Amino acid sequence: MATYDEQVDLPYAPKQIFELVADIESYPKFLRHLASARIRRRKDNTLWVDQVVRFGILRLKFSTRAVLEPPTRLRVVCHDSLFGTFEQAWSFVPISSGGTRLGCHATYEVRSTLLRLGLGTALPDMLATTVKGFEARARQLYARAG
Repeated sequence: MATYDEQVDLPYAPKQIFELVADIESYPKFLRHLASARIRRRKDNTLWVDQVVRFGILRLKFSTRAVLEPPTRLRVVCHDSLFGTFEQAWSFVPISSGGTRLGCHATYEVRSTLLRLGLGTALPDMLATTVKGFEARARQLYARAG
């Protein structure tokens, strides 16, 4: 079992950052490692999502369940056969500057021994790339021309 933790301060309101992270179907527009993301079903604050991640020449399909708790938290759980465990929590904490501390915490275990050697070691980089992708997307969507 491995974990990943990162926090980054952004100069945008928690509601804005939450909406950006909750816009799952837009991910392939700005996250290179994600080939597709489709919301298969919605019920109240829960989304069932099918995703395809690019891993080298491979395309790995998996399903997640996202629970939206606006504007403070978004939780993602995957019980797909690809992972033994994959849980991710995004937090959106107001900071004194008026911005948001975006937090990402993930716990994961890749089930397949072969995939563990590649994907298991690549996941921290993919998660870091995702955080950086959200930073860049927030600047693109919310930055005011000076």
